[in-house]
Amino acid sequence: VILTRRYLMQLIPDPLLNVGGTPIPRGTGLLVLLSVLMVLAARNMLRPAPATNDDIPASEHGVGSGGLMLRGLLTGMLTSLVGAGGGFLIVPALAAFARLPMHRAIGTSLVVIAASGLIGAAIDPHMHSAVDIPFLATFTGIAVAGSLVGSIIGKRVPNKRLRPAFGWFVLVMGGFIIVRELFLGGH
Repeated sequence: VILTRRYLMQLIPDPLLNVGGTPIPRGTGLLVLLSVLMVLAARNMLRPAPATNDDIPASEHGVGSGGLMLRGLLTGMLTSLVGAGGGFLIVPALAAFARLPMHRAIGTSLVVIAASGLIGAAIDPHMHSAVDIPFLATFTGIAVAGSLVGSIIGKRVPNKRLRPAFGWFVLVMGGFIIVRELFLGGH
């Protein structure tokens, strides 16, 4: 995360481009990229799910480990570059590339996001200087409670209904970001 934002971000000009004499800031361009990727991911999620079996590893679904690692690396770089969208991009990537059922894709993405967040926080020199412990504890408590409630609800929703519901959610959020960034003046 830190490496992508520190080194790759420096290669992207700011402003990103000028449209009719109006500069488009790098941040706006990256959010539009995120939202376009979200719309594409949603389109994939709204298609019928390929047949999967929880007991069969991704490599036996016809997904090579090298290709899967490359796709995972690109997905990770994109999410860290835009600084958001982990679940919006990682879940569809796991469902499409690793052909995981939605329940497994969501659980796996939570582990990936938590691990990358912990690593990013551990190596970020600014993180150690001003941690608001009460806020962090409150936010963590709410997140854990939400995860537990989501887990209970998720067990009752079959994959064939969860996948399109997630797809519609990602589509709406991607559309909202596009409209906000391009037509409502951003943040």
